[in-house]
Amino acid sequence: MNRRKETQAEPFLKWVGGKARRVNEILDLMPEQIDYYMEPFLGGGAVALEVLRRNPGCKALLSNLNPHLINCWRQVKENPQDVIRSVHALDDRYLRLKFADEQKSFYMAVRERWNIYMAVLERCNESMDDEGSGGEAGRAGMFLWLNRNCFQGMWRVNSRGKFNVPPRQSITRKSRVNYEAIEQASVLLRNADIQQGGFDEFVMAPGTVVFVDPPYIRENNGRGFTAYTKDGFTDADHLALAEKLRLSGATYVLTIGGDEDIVREIYGQPDSMSEIPCTFAATNAGRRTRSEFIITNNLHKKFK
Repeated sequence: MNRRKETQAEPFLKWVGGKARRVNEILDLMPEQIDYYMEPFLGGGAVALEVLRRNPGCKALLSNLNPHLINCWRQVKENPQDVIRSVHALDDRYLRLKFADEQKSFYMAVRERWNIYMAVLERCNESMDDEGSGGEAGRAGMFLWLNRNCFQGMWRVNSRGKFNVPPRQSITRKSRVNYEAIEQASVLLRNADIQQGGFDEFVMAPGTVVFVDPPYIRENNGRGFTAYTKDGFTDADHLALAEKLRLSGATYVLTIGGDEDIVREIYGQPDSMSEIPCTFAATNAGRRTRSEFIITNNLHKKFK
């Protein structure tokens, strides 16, 4: 049995395209000692948390364009107990409900409350500290709770920026939130700088280890999931990212899904490929198997 996998840091979020099952494979392509780590497409953070667990003292820069995701990560780092209290307040009411329809209705009410709060926040363009919101930690708790109780952990927004993923179909008597993982992550993140921003803002200097996990490349039939933010992630973004990596002096490991010919054309020859189940719609009918590739410039590791 793989002892490293037994002690793997547990992500507190579930994220589409999350790498919890591929952490060891990805870290095997990185240097054994990492002093400075960067991840410009932070999601569930399985790789980031494990890098920080295995490399005490490692400094990290973690980033994503999604402001609500970044707020959640920051609050877990800085105010974990406030986040836990916020999540527990929702869980306490949710888990008392006896029927699936009741839990579904409660979820939809929380989702509507979230979208109202976010609309007010956008109009005011300021931190939401009004009564009932619980401030930034309260927002983080609501975000986390919705993430763990929505269909497949998918965070999808429409063109107006409204979160629109339906709830899970099955009833639960036990919280889907891992409270211990929140506390563990807070400790691991003590040397991490968590920023809202895109990959183009990163300076990938020599000596830095970068894990790059962008949204999948859309196929010719239009399939692919890019709706983490209302602006999406375009083919032009993929081309710009590939160019930045080629010019980078950093050691990087890239995971990318899509048609192999297009992946090769944009990013180069894949080092490995695996078939993984993917969800591109908030229904079971949207699930299918898709190719995901790993590409690295770490020559010492890739040819071992």
